[in-house]
Amino acid sequence: MQIDRLASLSLMANIRIGVIPLGTQSHMGPLNTFTVYDSSLATAENFNGALMMRDPRDVEFHLNLFALYEELAVFGDEARGHLSTWATAYRQGSLCEYGNNPGLSAQPTRSLGAWRENTLRS
Repeated sequence: MQIDRLASLSLMANIRIGVIPLGTQSHMGPLNTFTVYDSSLATAENFNGALMMRDPRDVEFHLNLFALYEELAVFGDEARGHLSTWATAYRQGSLCEYGNNPGLSAQPTRSLGAWRENTLRS
């Protein structure tokens, strides 16, 4: 299973894997996937294609968005613990039930809505 592979890769010295715990509160979730290649290129993918962004403001926006998701994520043993729990829940067919349990939610370190307002103003 891919979740097990991610957990094993996270033990490598040159790989850092973070996960955002299920139930983490946020005001803005990812509407698509995005990749930042360097300070001059970012891409965003949606259902019908990909958008290449070379405007420094667009690249910076996505770098800041990644930094925010990184703040919400957990790493190391805590991340592997979540991955293990999710893999077990998936194998048992109960992952959706796990994700809907309010007792398992984590609180964000910063409001995504406030972050978005500050980012769009600058």
